[in-house]
Amino acid sequence: MLHGFRRLELPTALEILGTPEDVIGLSVLYMRIYFLGMPFFMLYNYGAAILRAVGDTKRPLLFLIISGVTNAALNVVLVVCVHLDVAGVAIATVISQLISSVLVLSCLMRSESSYRLHLAKLKIRGDYLKQIFQVGIPAGIQSTVINLSNALLQSSVNSFGATAMAGYTAANNILSFMYVSVNSVTQACMSFTSQNYSAGKFKRMDRVLGDCLIFTVITAGVMGTFAYAFGPQVLGVYTEEEEVIRYGMEILSITTIPYFLCGIMDLFPGSLRGMGHSGVPMILSVLGTVGTRLIWIFGVFPQHRSLYVLFISYPASWFITIVMQVLCFYFVRKKVWAAKVSEKNRKI
Repeated sequence: MLHGFRRLELPTALEILGTPEDVIGLSVLYMRIYFLGMPFFMLYNYGAAILRAVGDTKRPLLFLIISGVTNAALNVVLVVCVHLDVAGVAIATVISQLISSVLVLSCLMRSESSYRLHLAKLKIRGDYLKQIFQVGIPAGIQSTVINLSNALLQSSVNSFGATAMAGYTAANNILSFMYVSVNSVTQACMSFTSQNYSAGKFKRMDRVLGDCLIFTVITAGVMGTFAYAFGPQVLGVYTEEEEVIRYGMEILSITTIPYFLCGIMDLFPGSLRGMGHSGVPMILSVLGTVGTRLIWIFGVFPQHRSLYVLFISYPASWFITIVMQVLCFYFVRKKVWAAKVSEKNRKI
């Protein structure tokens, strides 16, 4: 599937997004190289999910840190030193994804526990596959739809020209590093919630969510402040053009400081998925995130055309989605606790 997708007419897709003609060639080159790393990206996520499910959250984080540091170092070497430009950024991403997948797979293959990976024994089990689909498909649909809304936002950025695109790409790299950090907390929250839910220890589920909320706010707050304060210097790693850096800072100025909202937005659905509830959080995330951004892109942005106004849609959609997810979490949690009390009464 990935190989087939790579063979699609990428220039046509980029033209639909309003990509300036002078950068379409570079965009196609980046995407074709980037797609090579998708299998490695998926393998890491599968392996890391297994480790987190058994309570091992340290090694997936360690592997991610190694991958991230490698990516940053290779960006400097390939872009600044070797002058590979766009291809260098894509190659650095693929290599870092390869490293993370190798690390997590080697960890699973060397394990002496029940989750040890035996390549010769790999097979599909229908009962497990059904459970995976029940939780995974709604989450996958959510991610896909949100990415489609991001594509519309990318199209709006493209309307400002190649310089704005370069600024957005550089700023988005910084935001991607931040997302990896807060998403790791979400994955840990989902894993620990699932373990305590299965064990019937519901009070611990509340503690897990509370601790993850605090950690997310602190982590995202520190990283967001750093990214904003040293934004010009960090953006300078990707480009020396002052206009590109200016566009990048325009985006970072509205997205970095409130980035903790993005982490909180994902935590509540993560906790709900840990309880086995995936469908409703998916619908709310799509309505809150995608709905808000579409209204903003087609309603507000045309009247006030600037990257700053365009990217206000990010924190606005995060906040609205949080409100919806908190209400959903409250009712689901109430239902779960009521079921627990009912079960205890039946035993008595």
